[in-house]
Amino acid sequence: TLNIWTDELLWDNGWESTYTQVDEGTLNGVPTTIETDITDKYSEFRGINANLGLLWNMNQYLTIGAVFKAPFTASLLHEYDFEQTQTFGDPLNTTITSPPTSIKEDAELDMPMSFGAGFAWRFSDALTADIDIYWTDWSEYILTDDEGNEFSPIDGRPKDESDVEDTVQVRLGGEYLFIMADKNMVIPVRAGIFYDPEPTEGSPEDFYGVSLGSGFAYKKIIFDMAYQFRWGNDVDTGNLIDSSKADITQHTLLLSMIYHF
Repeated sequence: TLNIWTDELLWDNGWESTYTQVDEGTLNGVPTTIETDITDKYSEFRGINANLGLLWNMNQYLTIGAVFKAPFTASLLHEYDFEQTQTFGDPLNTTITSPPTSIKEDAELDMPMSFGAGFAWRFSDALTADIDIYWTDWSEYILTDDEGNEFSPIDGRPKDESDVEDTVQVRLGGEYLFIMADKNMVIPVRAGIFYDPEPTEGSPEDFYGVSLGSGFAYKKIIFDMAYQFRWGNDVDTGNLIDSSKADITQHTLLLSMIYHF
């Protein structure tokens, strides 16, 4: 497949992060509140890359698959806004708002190479089990700003100082088909478990998950749905809150429908 990444279709192609911090305390005995607001937006993400895939039915039981996603450099627009307000209580009763800082620049993002391989074993016409492994070269995920400075978007460090390791995902799953030949219908039941680490400074953060899915195939129509629950404990929040840990849970619902003409 050839992938053309653009924001010229029906939706924006990018992402936006907002950050607010409120500090309260005293400064020289005066009650003080400092509020900081940051907006970091990336938009107009554009680029071209290719995915190469292989599927080999080795025999009636074993199928081997592989996929390679080529690295590419994407262009994008970066907008950064910073505002800070300081409020001093008695006896000053003063509010000072710092002049806002805004940056708007063209940037480039090097998207990493990735590769995966999987094996599926067909026990019968109804039952199949599989395992796959997927590797991503996160150490080559680099953002270049308008002045040519290169740094890792993951740990925020310059490229030469960045310490981000690659990740390896492992997934194990199975599918059972309820085949109703008299009704021209097949109903699948699917389940899986996986290890899906996230890149961060140093060693990746551990994330795990489970998934369940079903649907139906009736004549020319195929409908599928799946639910995924993913979690990580004591995960480093990075730039969100300095030197803090968090427990993270994520829920994902996927739907698809295919009609064969």
